[in-house]
Amino acid sequence: MNIRYFIITILMSIISFSGYAQKNIKTDTFKVGGTCPMCKNRIESTVLKQLAKSANWDIESHQLTVKYDSTQVSSNKIKKALAEAGHDSEGFRAEDRTYNNLPACWHYDRLGK
Repeated sequence: MNIRYFIITILMSIISFSGYAQKNIKTDTFKVGGTCPMCKNRIESTVLKQLAKSANWDIESHQLTVKYDSTQVSSNKIKKALAEAGHDSEGFRAEDRTYNNLPACWHYDRLGK
C-alpha cells in the first residue's frame, strides 16, 4: 500500500511540474535584420545560445519566431544578443562597428535610426 501511494505521489508531482513548466513557455515574433540563409543560421544559433527552446527566422519577412522559458531568459535579452551579433531587431540596434564588420553580403536595410 505504501509503494502504491509513493508511486502515485511521484506521478502527480511530475504531472504538476510539467504543467508549471508549460505556463512559463512564451512565444514571441519580431523583426530581425538579415538577408540570406547564412544570416538565418547566425540569427537562429545566436537565439538558441540564449536558452531558447526554438528559433525560426523567415528570410522573406525577416520575422523571427522564438519560443523560450520566461523564467530563464527574456525577449529583450534575446534581442540584445542579436544586436551584439550584428543584427538589428525591434527596440535593439547593433552598433555600427559590429554591423560594418559583418560580411558585405550580410548587410541589410537597418531597422530604426
